[in-house]
Amino acid sequence: MVKFPIFKTMNNKQMAEAWLTTYVSAAGVIAAVSLVPGTATAPLVGVQVIMSFHIGRIYRGDKFTLEEAKVISEHVGLTAMIGRTVAYELLDILPVAGQLIKSVVAGSGTAIMGKMLINYYEDFSISGVRRG
Repeated sequence: MVKFPIFKTMNNKQMAEAWLTTYVSAAGVIAAVSLVPGTATAPLVGVQVIMSFHIGRIYRGDKFTLEEAKVISEHVGLTAMIGRTVAYELLDILPVAGQLIKSVVAGSGTAIMGKMLINYYEDFSISGVRRG
Protein backbone atom coordinates (compact mmCIF):
# COMPACT_ATOMS: atom_id res chain seq x y z
CA MET A 1 0.00 0.00 0.00
CA VAL A 2 1.21 3.51 -0.79
CA LYS A 3 2.26 5.41 2.33
CA PHE A 4 1.74 9.17 2.24
CA PRO A 5 3.25 11.35 5.00
CA ILE A 6 -0.11 12.92 5.90
CA PHE A 7 -1.54 9.49 6.71
CA LYS A 8 1.02 9.02 9.50
CA THR A 9 -1.01 11.46 11.61
CA MET A 10 -4.34 9.74 10.90
CA ASN A 11 -5.93 6.77 12.61
CA ASN A 12 -7.43 3.95 10.51
CA LYS A 13 -10.92 5.45 10.44
CA GLN A 14 -9.70 8.87 9.31
CA MET A 15 -7.53 7.29 6.61
CA ALA A 16 -10.37 5.08 5.34
CA GLU A 17 -12.76 8.04 5.25
CA ALA A 18 -10.19 10.12 3.35
CA TRP A 19 -9.89 7.39 0.70
CA LEU A 20 -13.67 6.86 0.65
CA THR A 21 -14.07 10.32 -0.88
CA THR A 22 -11.96 9.20 -3.85
CA TYR A 23 -14.07 6.08 -4.41
CA VAL A 24 -17.33 8.04 -4.13
CA SER A 25 -16.05 10.55 -6.69
CA ALA A 26 -14.95 7.75 -9.04
CA ALA A 27 -18.39 6.12 -8.83
CA GLY A 28 -20.12 9.42 -9.60
CA VAL A 29 -17.90 10.07 -12.61
CA ILE A 30 -18.39 6.54 -13.95
CA ALA A 31 -22.16 6.96 -13.74
CA ALA A 32 -22.08 10.41 -15.32
CA VAL A 33 -20.03 9.38 -18.34
CA SER A 34 -21.74 6.03 -18.96
CA LEU A 35 -24.15 7.10 -21.66
CA VAL A 36 -24.93 3.63 -22.98
CA PRO A 37 -27.46 1.79 -20.80
CA GLY A 38 -25.89 -0.98 -18.73
CA THR A 39 -22.28 0.10 -19.17
CA ALA A 40 -21.82 1.47 -15.64
CA THR A 41 -22.70 -1.64 -13.65
CA ALA A 42 -19.45 -3.60 -14.04
CA PRO A 43 -17.14 -0.61 -13.44
CA LEU A 44 -19.15 0.45 -10.37
CA VAL A 45 -19.00 -3.02 -8.85
CA GLY A 46 -15.26 -3.03 -9.62
CA VAL A 47 -14.78 0.28 -7.80
CA GLN A 48 -16.71 -1.04 -4.81
CA VAL A 49 -14.71 -4.29 -4.63
CA ILE A 50 -11.41 -2.40 -4.87
CA MET A 51 -12.67 0.02 -2.21
CA SER A 52 -13.48 -2.95 0.03
CA PHE A 53 -9.99 -4.34 -0.52
CA HIS A 54 -8.31 -0.99 0.14
CA ILE A 55 -10.26 -0.29 3.34
CA GLY A 56 -9.54 -3.84 4.48
CA ARG A 57 -5.82 -3.30 3.99
CA ILE A 58 -5.97 -0.07 5.97
CA TYR A 59 -7.43 -1.96 8.92
CA ARG A 60 -5.84 -5.40 8.54
CA GLY A 61 -2.52 -4.61 6.90
CA ASP A 62 -0.71 -5.78 3.79
CA LYS A 63 -1.54 -9.46 4.32
CA PHE A 64 -5.25 -8.79 3.76
CA THR A 65 -6.30 -10.58 0.56
CA LEU A 66 -8.79 -9.87 -2.19
CA GLU A 67 -10.61 -13.08 -1.23
CA GLU A 68 -11.11 -11.75 2.30
CA ALA A 69 -12.36 -8.47 0.83
CA LYS A 70 -14.94 -10.31 -1.27
CA VAL A 71 -16.23 -12.25 1.74
CA ILE A 72 -16.50 -9.13 3.89
CA SER A 73 -18.11 -7.19 1.02
CA GLU A 74 -20.78 -9.85 0.80
CA HIS A 75 -21.19 -9.68 4.56
CA VAL A 76 -21.82 -5.92 4.55
CA GLY A 77 -24.10 -6.00 1.56
CA LEU A 78 -22.31 -6.01 -1.79
CA THR A 79 -25.06 -8.22 -3.16
CA ALA A 80 -27.66 -5.60 -2.26
CA MET A 81 -25.44 -2.90 -3.77
CA ILE A 82 -25.25 -4.83 -7.05
CA GLY A 83 -29.04 -5.02 -7.10
CA ARG A 84 -29.32 -1.28 -6.56
CA THR A 85 -26.71 -0.64 -9.23
CA VAL A 86 -28.64 -2.68 -11.78
CA ALA A 87 -31.89 -0.98 -10.78
CA TYR A 88 -30.34 2.44 -11.17
CA GLU A 89 -29.40 1.57 -14.76
CA LEU A 90 -33.10 1.86 -15.50
CA LEU A 91 -32.67 5.62 -15.07
CA ASP A 92 -31.17 5.63 -18.58
CA ILE A 93 -34.73 5.96 -19.80
CA LEU A 94 -34.62 9.63 -18.73
CA PRO A 95 -32.20 11.41 -21.12
CA VAL A 96 -30.40 14.20 -19.20
CA ALA A 97 -32.04 14.01 -15.79
CA GLY A 98 -31.31 10.27 -15.66
CA GLN A 99 -27.55 10.89 -15.99
CA LEU A 100 -27.58 13.39 -13.14
CA ILE A 101 -29.66 11.13 -10.92
CA LYS A 102 -27.44 8.12 -11.75
CA SER A 103 -24.34 10.02 -10.70
CA VAL A 104 -25.87 10.89 -7.32
CA VAL A 105 -27.22 7.36 -6.80
CA ALA A 106 -23.87 5.74 -7.69
CA GLY A 107 -21.91 8.06 -5.43
CA SER A 108 -24.38 7.67 -2.56
CA GLY A 109 -24.45 3.88 -2.87
CA THR A 110 -20.67 3.73 -2.82
CA ALA A 111 -20.54 6.09 0.17
CA ILE A 112 -23.04 3.94 2.07
CA MET A 113 -21.10 0.78 1.35
CA GLY A 114 -17.83 2.45 2.33
CA LYS A 115 -19.31 3.66 5.63
CA MET A 116 -20.65 0.16 6.29
CA LEU A 117 -17.19 -1.30 5.68
CA ILE A 118 -15.55 1.25 7.97
CA ASN A 119 -18.12 0.54 10.68
CA TYR A 120 -17.55 -3.20 10.23
CA TYR A 121 -13.80 -2.81 10.75
CA GLU A 122 -14.25 -0.36 13.61
CA ASP A 123 -16.58 -2.82 15.38
CA PHE A 124 -14.18 -5.66 14.62
CA SER A 125 -11.29 -3.66 16.05
CA ILE A 126 -13.18 -2.51 19.14
CA SER A 127 -14.26 -6.04 19.97
CA GLY A 128 -10.61 -6.81 20.63
CA VAL A 129 -10.40 -9.55 18.03
CA ARG A 130 -7.79 -7.74 16.01
CA ARG A 131 -6.61 -4.15 15.74
CA GLY A 132 -4.95 -2.89 12.52
